[in-house]
Amino acid sequence: MPQMAPTWWTTIMLLTILMMMITMNMIYFIYTKKVKNQPKKTKKPISWQW
Repeated sequence: MPQMAPTWWTTIMLLTILMMMITMNMIYFIYTKKVKNQPKKTKKPISWQW
């Protein structure tokens, strides 16, 4: 049956899509964790004395 896609091709495609989604999620969560854990810079207003 040439109309049906071979199972190995389908499994490889599904695995690649799944791995891409997992890696993107991992990168996103690691990035957000890094951003949240950064110490907040305290902005001190500079008083200019002329």
